[in-house]
Amino acid sequence: MTAADLAARMGVTGPAVRSLETKEMEGGVRLSSLRRAAEAMDCTLVYAFIPNASLQQTVERQVARRLDQQMKRVHQTMALEAQEGEALPASMRARLEALIGSGRLWSQGHSER
Repeated sequence: MTAADLAARMGVTGPAVRSLETKEMEGGVRLSSLRRAAEAMDCTLVYAFIPNASLQQTVERQVARRLDQQMKRVHQTMALEAQEGEALPASMRARLEALIGSGRLWSQGHSER
């Protein structure tokens, strides 16, 4: 379909369609404009987020981040008290498992109790 044909179907000018195409390539097009173009071509616009990793990998990365944050706090507290602890206390492991099951794994700034 030519730009002129699409413009006629959309009820806009040829330069407006070329502008739409340019904005799309540059990543600055509005979804409403894409939707109008799709409808003019008898298409359905599909807007989707496609993960770069599996759900399991994503959860494991987040658990590692949270574990690192928690372990830094534990080590800091232990150092202030001149104590040493095991690498991953059983209580910390239980808290992480509870965090994963709680649905709050992605929450920022909330304590896990």
